[in-house]
Order: sequence, then C-alpha cells, then structure tokens
Amino acid sequence: MVKIGMRCFLRIVFAAVLLLPASLFAVEIVSNDYLQMHSAGGRLGVWTSTGDKTTVETDGDRFEPSKSSFYGEFFYAHRLAPSFAAEISIGIFSRGDFKYLTREDVLLGSVNIYPVFLTGKLYPLAQIRNIAIHPYFQFGGGIIHASRSGIDYYYGVEFTDESETELTYTLGGGIDFPVAEQICLLANFKYLPVKFSSPLVGIKDYSGWQLSVGLAYTFHSKRRY
Repeated sequence: MVKIGMRCFLRIVFAAVLLLPASLFAVEIVSNDYLQMHSAGGRLGVWTSTGDKTTVETDGDRFEPSKSSFYGEFFYAHRLAPSFAAEISIGIFSRGDFKYLTREDVLLGSVNIYPVFLTGKLYPLAQIRNIAIHPYFQFGGGIIHASRSGIDYYYGVEFTDESETELTYTLGGGIDFPVAEQICLLANFKYLPVKFSSPLVGIKDYSGWQLSVGLAYTFHSKRRY
C-alpha cells in the first residue's frame, strides 16, 4: 500500500511541475481574480506517522503499524475575504494491516483513519498584485475517527470490531497555483496530533503529518470583495 501511494504521489508532483510554467505565463489572467473565489477539489499524497510504531501482538492477533501510507482528501474552501478562507475537509489514510486469528480462519483487514476538519487559511501576500502563487498558513480543529475493519473470508462477512474518535487540532500551510480561470494546482502540508484516550489495536498515539498535492475548481460567489 505504501509503495503504491508513493508512486501515485510522485506522478502527481511530476504533473504539477509540468503545469507550473503555464501558471507563470497566465498571471495577468488569473492571479488577481483568484482571491475573490471559492474552491472545491481534492488532494492526494503521503501520510507519515510520528506516533507509536511498535508491532502489537495479543492472543494471536498481530498489528504492524506502517510508518507511511497513501493519503487522500476532499475539501471545500469558502472565501470570506481576499486574505482569508474557511475550509472543510474529509480525509482518509491507513496505519497498517492486521491479522486476526480465529478457530476457522485468519481474518485480514486494516486500521483506517478519517480526519474531518474545519480550518482557516490565511494568505499573507493577499495585498500584492500580479503574483503567480498564493502561499497560506492553515490552522483549525476537528475530529479524528479511526476503525479496525476486516473481512471474514470463512463466512464472507465484512466487520468493524474496534473504533475510537478524538477531538484534535491541525497546523500547516501550503501554496495555491492558479493555472486557468477556474483551475488551480495545490500543495499542502498539515500536522495532526492524535492521542486516543483508549488504545486502538494496542496503540494510543496516531499523530503524524501529511504532504499532498491536488486540483481545485474555483468559482465566484455573488459577492465581490
């Protein structure tokens, strides 16, 4: 899973680099207008854990936490002012696979994490006209829901037998690259501290950071700032 996620991430970065010169030549068309617009889209990248990484074995169960995995998220950013936007995002990544032993069979599954956040994006260079890129700082909070899900191949049944939910915050930043009137390339970094009150598959600390790139569709509201 990690190797597939890394290959996908590298391909997206390569595509972003190829498209970047177009944004530099299109400054007069899109840069001034971008900070008046809302946006919606998705980002793909890599999640890297800074939390517990020890293999957990209990009564025949075995969980091997992964250091890195594929990360994906959808988002909507609502422009409140040229220098500020509010964003809601829903993401997914995995902390690794597990083997769950029973009398009949070995069950296989994974531990998946779903961050749901409401954040603010502050654009410090919003007053500078005719620039090709728009860096921003990002901060906010939300919930992290994690669950251990698998498939019982003996009975052909999918199941979720353990889950945890925690409130937390996130800090980060990124850069927006408008490349057309309604298309924008994205680069984003976020750090998420996550420590559950009770262990999930023997682990409490699921903290980590994500690095992702993506695309957004941008559009005007009725109000112009």
